[in-house]
Amino acid sequence: TFRLLYKSAAALDIYDVMGNRVMSLTGSLPAPGTSPVSVEADISSLPTGIYYCRLSSGKFSLVRTLRIE
Repeated sequence: TFRLLYKSAAALDIYDVMGNRVMSLTGSLPAPGTSPVSVEADISSLPTGIYYCRLSSGKFSLVRTLRIE
């Protein structure tokens, strides 16, 4: 879940440890606004391991670690 404070295009991408983008949720993100947004992704096809989730919107970028077991 995340909150966009400004109306701006947003992208949520998932990368493997080698830096390869394995999933992009750009097209499935709802319209930006100030209300919290929950994104559900089918990550069941990804192998066990560590991944990085990157949320980008305008000049803002945030990266978080995702562990799939």
